[in-house]
Amino acid sequence: MSQAKDRELLRRLEMIARVKPSPESTARAMDHARQALLDAAQVPATEPESASKTHYIKWRPLTQVAVAAMVMAAISIGIVVWKGSFNQPSDRGVARRTNPITIDQRLANLERLKLEAGQIQKLAALADTVGLLNMLETAQPANQQIIAKYLGDLAGPEAVPALSRLAVKWTGPAMANPFILATSQIQTRLASAIASEPIKQDPISVAPKTGPSLLNGRVTDLGTGDPIAGAAVSVSGSGTFETRTNAQGVYSFNTLNPEGYYRVQVTAPGYLGLTSFKEMPRVSLSESKAMTQDVQLRKGCLVTVHVVDQTGQPVKDVSVTASWLGSDHDNVVGHQGITDTDGQSLVGAVETSEIEYMVTAMHPDFAPQRASIKCSDPLIDHSLEITLTPGQNVPAYAEYSDHVAAEGVMIIARPEWWHSTLEPPSQTVGSDGRFTLTSVASQTYRLFARFSQENGSSYELEVAQKTLPLADGDLLLLTLPQASPPVTESVIGTIRWVDNLKPESLDILAYTATQPDEGPAATQYSQTTLNDNLDAFEIKDLVPGLYNLSFRGTNVRPVLVPDVSTSDDSLIVTLEYVPTPTLKGAILRADTGAPIKNFTLALRKQLDLPNLLVYADKRLYRPMADNEAGQFDIELPGTGTYQALIQSPGYVPVTKMLEITGDDRELVLNMRQGGTIMGRVQDIHGQDITGASVTVTSQTSDSSAIKVVTENGQFSVSTIPEGLAKLRISHPDHGSLDIEDLDVVQGITLDLSLITLNIGATIQGYVLDNAGLPVPRAMLIVEDGSQDTSRASRLATVTTDDTGYYQISGLPSDLCYVTRRDPATHTGVVRRSLIGEKETTYELDFGVGPQVTGRLAEATGELVANTRLLLSHPTNPASLLFQSYTQTDGAGLFTFAGIPAGHYGIYRQLPGTTAWTQVTTFDMLHDDMDLGLIPPKTAKIRVSLISGSNVVTTGWRILLQQGQSLWLQSPFLKQVDQPEEGDSRYLLDQVLPGDYCVIAQRNDSSQSVRLPVTMLPDGTDQDLIIELPAGHIAMSGRIDNVSNEALILFNQDKTLVMPIQEQDGRYRLSGIPAGDYVISNAFLGDMAPLEAFTLTADTKALELSIDTQQWISTGQGLIGVQVAGQDGLPLMSAEAWLTNETGTLTPLLRTDSELIFIAPIGPYTLTVSHDGFETQSENVTIESNAQIALYPERSVISVRLNTKRNPLKMP
Repeated sequence: MSQAKDRELLRRLEMIARVKPSPESTARAMDHARQALLDAAQVPATEPESASKTHYIKWRPLTQVAVAAMVMAAISIGIVVWKGSFNQPSDRGVARRTNPITIDQRLANLERLKLEAGQIQKLAALADTVGLLNMLETAQPANQQIIAKYLGDLAGPEAVPALSRLAVKWTGPAMANPFILATSQIQTRLASAIASEPIKQDPISVAPKTGPSLLNGRVTDLGTGDPIAGAAVSVSGSGTFETRTNAQGVYSFNTLNPEGYYRVQVTAPGYLGLTSFKEMPRVSLSESKAMTQDVQLRKGCLVTVHVVDQTGQPVKDVSVTASWLGSDHDNVVGHQGITDTDGQSLVGAVETSEIEYMVTAMHPDFAPQRASIKCSDPLIDHSLEITLTPGQNVPAYAEYSDHVAAEGVMIIARPEWWHSTLEPPSQTVGSDGRFTLTSVASQTYRLFARFSQENGSSYELEVAQKTLPLADGDLLLLTLPQASPPVTESVIGTIRWVDNLKPESLDILAYTATQPDEGPAATQYSQTTLNDNLDAFEIKDLVPGLYNLSFRGTNVRPVLVPDVSTSDDSLIVTLEYVPTPTLKGAILRADTGAPIKNFTLALRKQLDLPNLLVYADKRLYRPMADNEAGQFDIELPGTGTYQALIQSPGYVPVTKMLEITGDDRELVLNMRQGGTIMGRVQDIHGQDITGASVTVTSQTSDSSAIKVVTENGQFSVSTIPEGLAKLRISHPDHGSLDIEDLDVVQGITLDLSLITLNIGATIQGYVLDNAGLPVPRAMLIVEDGSQDTSRASRLATVTTDDTGYYQISGLPSDLCYVTRRDPATHTGVVRRSLIGEKETTYELDFGVGPQVTGRLAEATGELVANTRLLLSHPTNPASLLFQSYTQTDGAGLFTFAGIPAGHYGIYRQLPGTTAWTQVTTFDMLHDDMDLGLIPPKTAKIRVSLISGSNVVTTGWRILLQQGQSLWLQSPFLKQVDQPEEGDSRYLLDQVLPGDYCVIAQRNDSSQSVRLPVTMLPDGTDQDLIIELPAGHIAMSGRIDNVSNEALILFNQDKTLVMPIQEQDGRYRLSGIPAGDYVISNAFLGDMAPLEAFTLTADTKALELSIDTQQWISTGQGLIGVQVAGQDGLPLMSAEAWLTNETGTLTPLLRTDSELIFIAPIGPYTLTVSHDGFETQSENVTIESNAQIALYPERSVISVRLNTKRNPLKMP
């Protein structure tokens, strides 16, 4: 191979490594890739003639259908999807395959999940916790883990209920449950944050310094600028301190613990204080310099609440809270109040809003009650009255699904209208399964079970909806949707120490050694630490089975004991004490071998567990100065795996992994100087640009990007690793420029001479609310629409002026998203997008233009009042292209203002969840539009699951997907975790007319059976029967050259798909039926198989090793097309096709912003059309992508269509 080809292959391979996630996220994603996607089966041709139709889907070994499919962590932060193909129905009611799944469809699966992951990244970049919660329960399971991580970093208590609901569905290691980890992170952060009414406490461990002011500032009214006297100002760091502002609004602290970071909280009666962790300013204090932090507060609304009993007498000590009904979550706003002897309490301050607040009142002697109030003007006195009535007691019994009494489980009864994170009275189930619900009013309740976990966290499951109390005082019976906790066992053993030398402590980790044949199982972990008696151990609370035991610790040589049974009570383990190891060595120049005198060596000890990588607390940092020999000698904190990072001025940083087993280790590292890139940056008028950001990223190594700023136009970037590099230059007023494939050579300076930045695109416009009023001081955030979401970045932020006007310049000639901060907390248009062009100004208004009106009703005809609605992409409510929120009024009427022409969907938030369900789609023209009464008549789908001759009612869930494509174009519309009470069937209700897929999915997401169904406009109910699959063959083997792209096993008909998960260089599969199989990845399929083979019914096991380097080039390439009008607005409904002498190709995937093609390499003619625009053609070339099996890199073409001339103004 030529040197140029060598370099190109290396560049592409390193490009894959560059976008690879962090070790922690990669490990988590690969460990928990058991989050399911779906495969398929087909509806039979014949149906009973009754109004309720029954379809059958059966599993047969070779060709007949029920399909398992899985999600695996794959590309960048994206997730790869596999789905099998469908079988045609036969006259026997059994589905048979006709059309194999195409490469287009497989790559579409990949692209759709990558797009979803990109949306998550952008929401996280905006700190849009409400938007993240919107996606949490509807995103693909693997992406839910990513969302949970962000919520743990960003969210408050409003995220806990949703995270708890998902915690129980986790099938991975308990200690790595992302939903529990996120919940614990939120609780820990909130516990350390300042309470709404700060309590003064003494600093811990550090004596406070007293003297001149260390922190001071002024608190003023944001609207008037007037000082706010008596405002409470608190700071929290090493200790918590508070003071109040004087008559001039000034505060001052001179008693603090300096040299640290503090959070500043400010509250004042009648104002919206800075109380959330995200809002509180962070200040750094030191003794040498005073810090000034001024704060402006906005006025809010105060509500006086009067609480009386049924006789009109005031009720004392009632807890009163307010929550905003425009929120997607049951959050509490303002301060919680307690009524006084007159039954009064002041609630607030709260934000002004045209959407009502719900005020909830609770008292132990009464049933909870609520009232609603609109707070639209902070200058108006708001008040309301709530009447409480005593409730009744309801006797109840709760048991697990295996009929064991649910002892210790907490049962919570929330009224159907509940909209608060505060809890109504809860009851704990006794040893006999009995408990009593108290203070129950006559209404519908949602009943939840809360399960406690060993780590102190908990999760909830909804178990029933009931109208209480029951007739004649009947006993309420609840069956919880999970089995009772398993019986646990212990591993008991003794330890023999070589020469009787022992360390101070010992860590023992037990984790499951095998997986059951019925499908992938979660690895179970248990950690035990010995401190006193190091001669014996007992590892308790293990689920019966085989475990691997890992013995580790400081001064302990690591030992792994495999396949230990929980019935073993006489295990003997021999361990060896090792002295504290040291790391010795030298840092030398790679070119001359001379020692490097000044360097920094940082060591980070890691704990390396199966499927889990956790950094330990131990971190060593050793700066070496004037070290003539370039040597180091460091005592290490015990044996284990270490990450070493060596840095020295003028040299490329070096990272190395070290395994320390107990012996001293010697290490010699060579450092290279790298190359240098320099140049001069000017604008289009030849003027030098100062302050332009210059970022250099290596394309052939995973080293960190290097950033500098131009001074008088000049820049110089050194210590760049040898190989290919990418240079990005950007400036807010002059746009940006990318230069790729720069050849960097060690010791050589590459002078780029003169670089000219063109003036970027400019967008401007007005932000109006849903009532058409300007929104002053609204923050807009602009992000790029990069296809690689790991590189997407915030481009600019701007705040509207008092008239709602904004302007942003210097934007790139690419797709950009413009979003209001915290978009889901507003009404009106909150997201827009634009494909700009340099030196062009675009008008991009929020809420300006035609209106869409209508009235929303239930299937029963009952009007849907006070319900949150979302207008967005017709198949993806989480689309970043366009979003607008509104709320129905008391009569079900709604209005969306400022909707540009296009094809849209309207979504309704499902009660009590963060999920959205579509109620209609429509085409918006250029004038106001009234949709009338929606939705049309709905129907029910009932699903029965059959395994052999048995009806299955546990272990599976039913999902409803919109559309019948093999990939998910939108999140699941509905999920049902258990059958109806008193029935073996799962119920999907209120299903609109249209095409759907009903999916039966294992609770561990390891198998899915998928059935397309069409719901007719006449509202006909449908009954489905799905027979579940089985298999007995096992496969295992070695995996060489593991790639970042997930491998899969699938049969010839592509009806069965299983992930191949690498662990310690091997893989294992089980439960495979007989048939013809291929090993490949999700989107190449059998176009470039790694292996092909047959499993017969007599096969019990197959040993087969895999080498990913066997992949051959497919001769295929990718291209993406983005279409916009001359106004820069994306045209979501555009059509495009490629033609050459062999025929015509259509897009393999239509995302909400791009049309994506995969085709043989070569020249094509690209044609793009859209109603109302002139059709346009241009020549394009699809280039070879030798690594398409590993990384679907593509070029993106932007096409701008001209509006058709219409001199007669005809429609």
